[in-house]
Amino acid sequence: MDKINFDYIELISLNFYKIVLKPFICDGLFVNVVANAIRHSLFVNTYGYAVTEIKIFNVNNEFGYIFGLKEDLLNLVLNIKGLIFKLKKNKKKTFVRLLSYDNIVKGKHITLNKYTKILNPNHVIANLNNNFKIDLILKIEKGKGYIPFNSDKKYKNSANLKDSFLVDSYFCPIIKVSYSINKIEDSLYNNIHKIIFYIETNGLISAKRALINSIISFLHIFSNFKFLKKKNFNNFFLFNGYNSYLSISIIDSGLTFRTCKHLFNIGILCINDLIKCTKFDIINNFFFTIKTFLEISNMLKKYNLFLFH
Repeated sequence: MDKINFDYIELISLNFYKIVLKPFICDGLFVNVVANAIRHSLFVNTYGYAVTEIKIFNVNNEFGYIFGLKEDLLNLVLNIKGLIFKLKKNKKKTFVRLLSYDNIVKGKHITLNKYTKILNPNHVIANLNNNFKIDLILKIEKGKGYIPFNSDKKYKNSANLKDSFLVDSYFCPIIKVSYSINKIEDSLYNNIHKIIFYIETNGLISAKRALINSIISFLHIFSNFKFLKKKNFNNFFLFNGYNSYLSISIIDSGLTFRTCKHLFNIGILCINDLIKCTKFDIINNFFFTIKTFLEISNMLKKYNLFLFH
C-alpha cells in the first residue's frame, strides 16, 4: 500500500501540495463520497505532536500571572500551542524546559533533549520586560485529532510536575484540505473522474505521506470483515450477520469481573468488539497479563471465535 502511485504531484508553496488521483470509473456522486471520506480521514488519522501539560514555576494555574511578562498567561499558552515539535526514535512523550531572560522569547530558546526537534524555532512565545525571566517545563506527547484536556482520561498530570496544568491539544499536522472533482473525457467510458486534492501541512509530514496514511486508514475499516475465522460454516455467517454470539455482552461472556471492568473502561462492550483486537492489543495496548490473555482466548474458543491476527 506504500507504493500508491499518484498521477500528478505539484508543490505550490511551502508545505502546500496539489495531488491528483485518477482514474475513478464510477458516478461523480460516489467519487465525491470517496474524496470526502479521505479528507476526513486526513484530519482524524494523521499523527502529530503537541504540548499537553505545562509547568510554570511560581504559577499554579493558567489564570495566574508572571512578573515581567507583557502578555497574559492565556496568550502565552496559545503561543506555546503554535510550536511544532517532532519526536525521534518512536518516542511517544517527553519533557523540555524553557528558561530565558531575553526580551523576545522564541522556540529556539527551549532546551531540547536528544529525542526532540522543533520545526519553527523562530516562533515567538513571549515578550519580557528587562531583568525578568520565564521558566517553564513542557510535556510533549504523540497523538491524533483534537483532544480537550478534560475529556480524555489518557492525559493526566505528571506525578513529578507539581502544580502543572493540562491544556487542550491539537495533534493533527494537517492545516487545510480541499478537493475538486473533474470529469475526464474518454471514448470508451462515460464516467471517468479524477480527484484533485490541495493539502497544506505544518511541515511535520509531507502531503503525499499524509494522503497515503489516510487512504490506508480508510481501507483498514473494511478489513474488519476478516476478523472472524470460520471453522464451522454452518455455525457462522459473519458477512450476513447471523452470528448470534457476536452480540453477547462481555459481562455475560464468562470472563472474570476484573477483566470485564477493564474491557468496559476501554470501550469493548461485546464479543464483536473483542474479536477485532489482536494479541498485541491485549498485552501491549490494554496492559493485560499473559494469564488474562489466555483467559480471553479460552472464552472465545467456546464460541469458536478467535482474536484477529
